[in-house]
Amino acid sequence: MVSLARLSPRAPSSVLFLAYLALLPVYCLALAGGATAMVWWLTLAIPIGLCAAMFAHALERRGLGAALALFGTGGAITLAAEALGASTGIPFGAYTYADTLGPKAFGLVPWLIPIAWCGMLYPAWVLAGVVTPRPLPRIVVAALAMTAWDLSLDPRMVSEGHWTWVGGGPYFGVPLSNFVGWAITAALVYAVWTWIERRRPPQPELPGLMPLPLTAYAMVWLGEAIANAIFWAGPLVGLCVFVGMGIFVGLAARKVIPSG
Repeated sequence: MVSLARLSPRAPSSVLFLAYLALLPVYCLALAGGATAMVWWLTLAIPIGLCAAMFAHALERRGLGAALALFGTGGAITLAAEALGASTGIPFGAYTYADTLGPKAFGLVPWLIPIAWCGMLYPAWVLAGVVTPRPLPRIVVAALAMTAWDLSLDPRMVSEGHWTWVGGGPYFGVPLSNFVGWAITAALVYAVWTWIERRRPPQPELPGLMPLPLTAYAMVWLGEAIANAIFWAGPLVGLCVFVGMGIFVGLAARKVIPSG
């Protein structure tokens, strides 16, 4: 465990998060300009960048062992769920990945997918811990906050051809079973994380500083709501993201922003 003296806005997690943020407008401009090769590289770099920043934060607050345990189990569970889903349709529904997201594990799921999962599993988990310290309610809030992010991710990735839902679905081509599968998968991860954190509790955040993962969730919420409305899947998706993720941003804000 590192000392609190090292946990400043200049910590590696903050630097990595700023680098991640810098990639987002570049991605939107590349997409709008039809720069296909740059869009492909940024599609890979952005989730890797967010996951790296969140892993760095876990390392700073929890130490190497706990950080590896959280991200290792998160990656393993989500990869297993995705492999099961891609091969059987359980628990998300029937879908297939295109060959546009890099190498695939088991010939089914791009390795990028569990990385993307972990990049947002961790912010949703920290956010839920701000909302409630009780284990079961925290798992539920975190799982729903994580699932709300897919209101943005799935329509965009489907529209860009990265995966295809067999038979489509009512939410911009995505079946509702997908969101049930997301909630179940995330809840399973968070049940394991609850056990890990009982054994390795995190250090407290610095007084006066908003937790970086909470900032990350809020930035993803606002950024993806706007980007969907202007560049990605359309204004209606942007509105759904704004409302869906915004509920959880609001719940956390009530805890961290002092009332008048």
